[in-house]
Amino acid sequence: MCTNLGHSPTTKPHLEDAIMRKAALYLLLVFLILPILACGSSDSPADAGETDETAVEEPAETAAEEVAEDDVVPEEEAEPTELPEPTATPEDEAILVFPLEVLDPATPGMFAEVPEGSRLVGTRIAVENQSGEPVGINPLDFVLLDQEGLVVEAELAASDEFSQLSTLALHTNERVEGWVFFVLEESSQPVSIKLTESIFSSEGITVDLAETATPEWEPIAETPEIKLGETAEANGVELTVLSVTDPAPPGILYTATEGTRLVTIEAQLRNVAAEEPVSVNPLYFYLVDNLGFVYEAELGATEQEQIATREIGTGEAIRGFIGYTLPEERTPLYIRYAPNMFDDSEYVEAGVIE
Repeated sequence: MCTNLGHSPTTKPHLEDAIMRKAALYLLLVFLILPILACGSSDSPADAGETDETAVEEPAETAAEEVAEDDVVPEEEAEPTELPEPTATPEDEAILVFPLEVLDPATPGMFAEVPEGSRLVGTRIAVENQSGEPVGINPLDFVLLDQEGLVVEAELAASDEFSQLSTLALHTNERVEGWVFFVLEESSQPVSIKLTESIFSSEGITVDLAETATPEWEPIAETPEIKLGETAEANGVELTVLSVTDPAPPGILYTATEGTRLVTIEAQLRNVAAEEPVSVNPLYFYLVDNLGFVYEAELGATEQEQIATREIGTGEAIRGFIGYTLPEERTPLYIRYAPNMFDDSEYVEAGVIE
């Protein structure tokens, strides 16, 4: 018997049903998976974008806030700070420099060194002290400035004709006047003169030499408590003015100047209880007039016996004459013995008026 291996009439429908079921299953899976994939894809990019944006923007906002907080200045601090106006020291306010006269050119003295192409220029000046404490005066503390601001130092002992400004301690209510000389190149013009705090300092008081004039001086010196013939004592030293000769006859070495006169003071100095021997020298005695001007001694000015240069021990005394050149219209007021100009406390004063 022969068996038929061909498809039966029912085989094709069954295959089609199987295929339809698989297709339906696939479609169902597709419909189920696509929404999930769509949700996942829409959430992930959005979330990632938000996360990235937050990660970038938030630190930027924080940094901006920090910078803003650092830059914010309280209202009271944000206003411009007003700097205080420069104020002068008491010395600057109370030390006055007066340019009295300019001599250009001046005749060089025996000790002046004026190179070829240069000339000597003299300036007569006055300094007044109202600072309340002694102030050291030295010609070397003055400098001259020319039209280009060039600083020229003083030339010591440059004139045989005019008296150089004294080196001394100028006390309160006192003045000093004298000449300071400078060597300038022929092309330089004197513009101003400056009193510096010291030769090592550029700070000081500058005055214009174009404004030279002699003021009407008012009396500023105080009348001494110790009168002529009375004894003043300080630091174990006694000073007594015994006599005043006004005017005094000049000695053969003294050259009189027009408008001035020679005055001699007879003084006695005694070492009462000084810690060390007392040094005596005519140049340690200064005369002060009624306007407060201070004068150095004129050595060898009188035929009267000049006070000696020596030391005196405890209990010893010395007396003699000291000569001074004063303008005709001024009156001597007191003398000061000051052996150490670097120690402002080491001095004693006695009056020369009754």
